[in-house]
Amino acid sequence: MKNYQINSKIADFLTQNNYKCFLPQRDTPQGRHKLTAETNIKAIQDSDIIFIIGKNLGNDTSSETGFAKGLGKKTVLLLTDSELEIIKKSIMIFFLVDTVLHLSSYSELNPILDILDHHNLDRNNFVNN
Repeated sequence: MKNYQINSKIADFLTQNNYKCFLPQRDTPQGRHKLTAETNIKAIQDSDIIFIIGKNLGNDTSSETGFAKGLGKKTVLLLTDSELEIIKKSIMIFFLVDTVLHLSSYSELNPILDILDHHNLDRNNFVNN
């Protein structure tokens, strides 16, 4: 499954479970770099919890995660077995996340609800993916 498909699947899952979800690839103007960055920064500021998708790790993801952590946001890294090798190359990410959630695959998303329930979030609150 491609990154955008995984992101969309997780966002749809959260929405179906009555959580508000910001999805950068869907909710951010593309191709307008300054506006894109400003929109993403505002979304992180407005979010209660940030999900980091292991398959998507890169410079932008690391910067956004560090920014979120600096604001005191809850950060959760979602990983599958196939991403464990990738993560070994991005070891600093482990110092930026509150929780690492190991999923058997991106087809089994119910453990995400356990994380959200654990943080006692109101389902109307904003969740960033």
